[in-house]
Amino acid sequence: MLWISKRTTEKAYWTRGELKAAIKQMLAEKSIKSLALQFEILMPILRDRLKSSNALNTRMGRLLVFTEEQEKVLVERVITLANLFYGITITDFRHLIFELPEEPKIKHSFSDETKMAGKDSGFNKEEINVFFITA
Repeated sequence: MLWISKRTTEKAYWTRGELKAAIKQMLAEKSIKSLALQFEILMPILRDRLKSSNALNTRMGRLLVFTEEQEKVLVERVITLANLFYGITITDFRHLIFELPEEPKIKHSFSDETKMAGKDSGFNKEEINVFFITA
């Protein structure tokens, strides 16, 4: 349901397993330069990842607001509304998206003024329309 763009960069092309193995060997007092050559990861990246609290995150771009479980809750809410024959519009859907992270105080970038998610907040309009048709 989220808009996922095609990757066009070669940054962070290593896997999570390779990064984990490199960090593990770094902690075992192996040199950063030799690990960078072995795993083909740049030296500054290895140094930064060792210092970082989120060292194993290989995802690039904006952080996601919802986890998979929360997306399932959102889908269940919309399906429940559809089963009750309550029509939900895109605007209602954006309000619903805003309310979901508000309850458990999850950090999000949605507008507090309008109390709804933005039109381009990671949801593909075509996919949302297909979702509403099939739900």
